[in-house]
Amino acid sequence: MDSNSEIIKSLTTIYRFSDEQLNAFTSKLKVKKIDKKEYLLKPSQSCCFVAFIKKGSFRFYSLTESEERILHFFTENDWAADYEISHQPSKNFL
Repeated sequence: MDSNSEIIKSLTTIYRFSDEQLNAFTSKLKVKKIDKKEYLLKPSQSCCFVAFIKKGSFRFYSLTESEERILHFFTENDWAADYEISHQPSKNFL
């Protein structure tokens, strides 16, 4: 099985991309393994990416003075990012 097959399957459920478009997109991908308890994003880092979760799950949350606020859970075959993808520092953890 192609290493990008899950990503291609996910993309083609959204839109009928040509093979050329899919190849151009997948050629730009960077594979990154995130270990348990490791962060993909921390406050003060800018989120300028979208991640595809092949295996496992992520918790998207923020900290307030009194509590941890879970904003979203991302699981296998989900696309994950900060809700505000920008070059501004994030206030959240992923």
